[in-house]
Amino acid sequence: MTSHDLNDITRTSPARMAKGLAFVIIPMIITLYLSFTLWHFTSSFPPMISVPKPTAAGPSAATPSAVKPNTITIPAGASVQGNPPYTPATLTVKKGDVITVTNADTAPHTSTSGSDPSAADNGKAWDTGLIMPGKSAKINTANIAPGEYPFHCTVHPYMKGTLTVKA
Repeated sequence: MTSHDLNDITRTSPARMAKGLAFVIIPMIITLYLSFTLWHFTSSFPPMISVPKPTAAGPSAATPSAVKPNTITIPAGASVQGNPPYTPATLTVKKGDVITVTNADTAPHTSTSGSDPSAADNGKAWDTGLIMPGKSAKINTANIAPGEYPFHCTVHPYMKGTLTVKA
């Protein structure tokens, strides 16, 4: 005489199966709940960027106090909203000066005149085009009338600065 349970499958009781599932499902539910309720804390902090510390010989070239005249730097991490977009964010030059815009970030950027990409004066005074990471572009102010010009990055419109051209 044979039993109906002679196959090679090991069977378990429903109570033991429920207990095993509870050990798996309950931690998953807690993790998902915490992930969704605390998501805004993790998404609101921009990643940290490291700035070289000054040496005994003087400040490093990467520190804001060592900004070269007629130079705008797009610092590392500028593509993350909330980080400094341009160094310096406000620059004053004389008409005819040439400004060097250097991209020290890992993302491509632009320096485009106008308050934002939808502005009527977008790119009318200048547009560097895409500046790839580690590359530079020039802005010649010889054909720019004296005045104050807001500028932005067309790739990241929240990146803004101001250029003042003096006569």
